[in-house]
Amino acid sequence: LTGYPGQVNAGALQAAGADLLHPQLLGRTQSNALAPSQSHALAPCLSHAAQVQAPLGGFQFKFEPKIDGSSVERASLVAPFPQETLPAQASGLPSSASMAVAPGASLPPTAAQGRDGVAQRHQRASLGLSQEPIGCTMQLDECIALCRRQVQAIAAECRSKGQKFCDPDFPADERCFFKSGRPSSVTPFDVSSISQGSWRRASDGALGQSRGDGSYQVLVPGKLGGIHLQGALASMQAAKKDPRELIVWREPEAGVYGVRFFKDGEWMYEVLDDFLPVSQSGQPLCTTCHAGEVQDWPALLEKAYAKVHGSYEAVADGAEEETLEDVLGTSVCRTDVSEFPVWGELWQNLRSKRNRGYALLAVRRRERQGEVLTSGLLSGYSYPVTRFEVLEGQTLVELQNPWPQGEWRGRWGPQSLELLQRRENPQLQPSPKSCKPFWMSIQDFCQHFTQVVEARVLPPSWQSAAVTISEERPSYPLVSVSSPGQAIFVLSQVDPKLRTQSEHLSPIGLRVYRCRIVAPPLHATGVKQNVSSPFKNLELLAEKTITKARSVMVEVAKLEPNCLYVASVISTPSNPLKFAVLRILTATAPRFRELSAPESSYFLKAEETAERAVDTDSFSSQGSLENHYALPTPVRNDPMRGQVPGARDWEASGASEWQGSRVECEEFGDIKIPHFLQDLIKQCGNINC
Repeated sequence: LTGYPGQVNAGALQAAGADLLHPQLLGRTQSNALAPSQSHALAPCLSHAAQVQAPLGGFQFKFEPKIDGSSVERASLVAPFPQETLPAQASGLPSSASMAVAPGASLPPTAAQGRDGVAQRHQRASLGLSQEPIGCTMQLDECIALCRRQVQAIAAECRSKGQKFCDPDFPADERCFFKSGRPSSVTPFDVSSISQGSWRRASDGALGQSRGDGSYQVLVPGKLGGIHLQGALASMQAAKKDPRELIVWREPEAGVYGVRFFKDGEWMYEVLDDFLPVSQSGQPLCTTCHAGEVQDWPALLEKAYAKVHGSYEAVADGAEEETLEDVLGTSVCRTDVSEFPVWGELWQNLRSKRNRGYALLAVRRRERQGEVLTSGLLSGYSYPVTRFEVLEGQTLVELQNPWPQGEWRGRWGPQSLELLQRRENPQLQPSPKSCKPFWMSIQDFCQHFTQVVEARVLPPSWQSAAVTISEERPSYPLVSVSSPGQAIFVLSQVDPKLRTQSEHLSPIGLRVYRCRIVAPPLHATGVKQNVSSPFKNLELLAEKTITKARSVMVEVAKLEPNCLYVASVISTPSNPLKFAVLRILTATAPRFRELSAPESSYFLKAEETAERAVDTDSFSSQGSLENHYALPTPVRNDPMRGQVPGARDWEASGASEWQGSRVECEEFGDIKIPHFLQDLIKQCGNINC
C-alpha cells in the first residue's frame, strides 16, 4: 500500500512551536501526520487493507493484520529529528544541544590502559548516547587487540636490548603492598613476612616445583590475601569460562604480560612485569594454583588486579560482588539467604538463575575470615554453586570446593552415609571438570551459608548499547525490538578504589518502564493520538530499589515488539549520582536512542502516576529459551503443571517428582502437593522449622 510517509519538515516544526511536538512520541495514524510544507495540514488517511506504516518522529509503528483480521502492533525506533530543531530545555532537563549524540557513538569506545587511563576516559567522556547497539563483545575484542599489540611492542624492544621488562609504574618493592606505600594498623595481612621477602620472576620459576596429584585444580591463597579474587576466578571455572583468558598476552622471554578487567562499564587492560613476591624461605606470598604442577596464572592475575587498584592491600579489602563483576564483565547482585524463609523457594530461585547462565557463589560471613567451622566449611570463603537436583524427595545443591581445606562434613557430603549408599545414582555424578564437588540439602545450605552472589553470564550473540549520565546531564534511554527477547539493564558508577581523591559510592536504583502501543481499530479512519498525554500507557515493568552498590541490574524476561521501554535512574537528593554508565543488553537486535528534552518532560510527568504492570513475564524454572534444550534438568514449562508434550526424558530425569498427589487439608480441603514437598513437610513435623 502506498501513501504519504508522514515525515515532518524540520523548519515547519520549529516554526509551529512546542505544541506540535506532542504527536512525535507515541503514535498516530497517517491522518494526523504533518505535511512537509504545511505544518497544520493533515495527510490523507489510509485504512488497514494490508499494512500501514506510520513513521512518527523518532518512532515508527507497523500495524500488521493477522489471519483472523485483528491487528498486530510492532513499535520500532528510527533516527530522531535533528536536535537543533528542538526547543530549549525546561524544568531542569538537558538542553537540545546536550541531547545530541556523541561523535562516533556507533563505534565501540577505545579501551583504557590502567587506572590512569580509566580516569582520563571519564574526564573526556561525552555525556549522553555513548554507544549505539553493537555486539556485546566488540569492545572486549578491541581491548584484547590493544593489549596484545602493546605487550608485543614492549617485548620486541626488550629483546632488541637483551633485557627483561621492569614495570616503572608498579615497582617490585614494598610500595606496591600498601595503599599509602607503607603498612598501617589496619593492614589485613602479616607485615613481617613481607618485609623479609624478596621478588622473583615467574618466567624464571619463582613459584617452585610441581606438587599435588593433579586430580583437581586447587587455589592456594598466599599471605597477601586476595580471597575474593580467587573465589571469583573459581566461579569463572564453574561457569565454563577459563580464567586464564584474562591474561591477554604473555612474553616470558621478555618478562612482560597483559591482563584485562572490567571497570566502570567497560573493559580495560594493564601491562606489567612478571616479578612475584616470595618469602625469605622462597615460598610464594601470592596465590598459586596446584594441579599436578604449580601454575602461576593466579599470581599474575592477582598482581595485575593489585596494580589496577593501587596495591595488594586494596585487593585484600575487596568483596566477591566487585571482583566477580571485574572478571566476568557483567553486573552482579547479592541475595541474602534470610530473604527466603521457605527453603524450597530459594532452591527454585537459584535453580532458575543457574539454568539461565548465572554464575553463583555461596558465602558465609558470620565468623572470622578463614576460620574452619565444625561443618568443615571455611568462613568468608566462597563456594561455586553448579547444580540442583531432586532425589527421593530431597532438594539437593551441588557446590565445588576450590580450596585446599573446607570440605563439607554434613549430610550428603563426600563421606556421608546418604551419598555412599547412592554413589551409583546418575543424578549424583559430579559435573565434568569440577573441582572437589560435594552435595548439600537445601536445608543445610540455608543453615550454613548467609549469602549468594549472582552474576548473569551472557552469550556473545547479545547486543549492547550505552548512555553516559551525570548529575547535571540525566538521560532516559528508550528501547524497542522487532522480535521478543530478554534484556538486562545495568547501571555502573565509578569505582572509588580507582580514584586518588576521596570518593564514595552513591546510593542508586533503576526502573524500567513499558509503554504499550495500541493499534487503531480495524478499518478505522481518521483516528488520532491523544497528544495531551503521549505516555498515557506508561507502566512500571521492573525496578531495583535504591541501594549502596557499585552497580545495579534489572532483568526483563521479555521485551515485546509492540512496546517501548524507557529506563530511569533513581538516586537520593542528599547524595546524587555524579557519573555513571547505563548499559542495555538485549538478546535480539534493538533500536535505541535517548528521549529528547520535550519527550523527557512528558515522561517525567507520566512517571509520577505510572502504575506497576500486572502482566509482567517472569522467568520460569527451566530458564531462558536460549538454554532451554541444553539443560541437564528436564524440559518443561512449569514443574507444577505436569509433563510438556514432547519431553521424552521426563521420568528418567527425575522431573516426575513434581507430579503431585492430593492431600487432605482441614482449612482448604483437598489440595495437590508434589511428593517431595510432602516429604519435606513430614520432616519438619517434629522439628522447629
